[in-house]
Amino acid sequence: MSPRTDQDGPIPILIGGNGEKRTLRTCARYGDTSNLDFWHPGGVDVYKRKQQAIDRHCEAFGRDPAEVRRTVCLPTRVFDSDEEWKKSPGQPWYCWGTVNAIQDYLGGYIEAGADEIMLCGFGNDTTAIQRVESEVLSVF
Repeated sequence: MSPRTDQDGPIPILIGGNGEKRTLRTCARYGDTSNLDFWHPGGVDVYKRKQQAIDRHCEAFGRDPAEVRRTVCLPTRVFDSDEEWKKSPGQPWYCWGTVNAIQDYLGGYIEAGADEIMLCGFGNDTTAIQRVESEVLSVF
């Protein structure tokens, strides 16, 4: 890979965070991509509210909200059964559940306008990653 030059244009800026007053305002002004981190309270409804905040900030700066790419990072874990899932210590907004529940959950973010979804929290568990790849993501 060759080094960047001035002719390549500016390096895209991704601003990650959930704060509506400062972080999302800064992203609306300077960022190319917003990344919400839902290790902290989240969910599709929260995602929609945060996107509306970015849109409002963009409009305040005279910027087209469509210029900001929208991404979200979701802690993910696949369970074999609803019973196993309900016993887990995860948070209600985590992308945790059975294969079908996770597919539905991801679909909600897609419908809400997510340009990219990052699934995280696997650590070094290659079996979990392979399972998400073959059973969850294969429908998309």
